[in-house]
This record gives sequence, structure tokens and C-alpha cells, in this order.
Amino acid sequence: MWKGKGRRIYQKTKRGAFLKIQGEVESGKEPIEAKKIVFMLMSTSSKKTRGIIDDLCKIPEITERYILFGDYDIIVKIQTEDIDTMKMIMNRIASIGGVLSTKPLHTTPI
Repeated sequence: MWKGKGRRIYQKTKRGAFLKIQGEVESGKEPIEAKKIVFMLMSTSSKKTRGIIDDLCKIPEITERYILFGDYDIIVKIQTEDIDTMKMIMNRIASIGGVLSTKPLHTTPI
């Protein structure tokens, strides 16, 4: 159930609370959905990490990238307008040479 208060949009949860959702309401229309955000963890070949980072910098939907120390080597933040574009970007990342494995972490606004 959507509930508008001025230009702020809220969505009712199962527990009865209302969550603020990004977007605006035009007269008689559903609110504009917030951008889809996924964090993706990557394990990489140690000799190719620099080249992988260079390739990631060429993808405009990747808004942040960090080197990790532990089980994974890189984490990136991906922002897209829709889920189809998100899937395309995630497949593109997984196909980069030297990326051994990926783990997407899907998010939802709170």
C-alpha cells in the first residue's frame, strides 16, 4: 500500500510501519522507484587485479570500488534504474578476465 504525504512517499510494511521510499508522485501515478543498488564481492586472480580495476572503472553504473583484505579481493557498488540493466552489469563483471567468482549483495532501502 502506498501512502503519500506531500511529496514524500511511504510504503507500508507487513508490521504496519511505513518506510520512506525515494521518488515523487505525479497526479494519479505510482511513485517513481528508487535506483536499484547491489554490492558485488569479487575474488580475483592476484596477478590480474589491477587490470580488473581498470575494467571496472569503465563501467559507469559502478559508482564505488574498493580493495578488500580477506576472503574477497574487490567490492563494488552498482546503481541502475532497473533490474534488467543490473543483471547485464553483473554478467559483464563476472565475464571480466581474472574474476574467479562473484557474490552479489542486493539491497533495499530502510
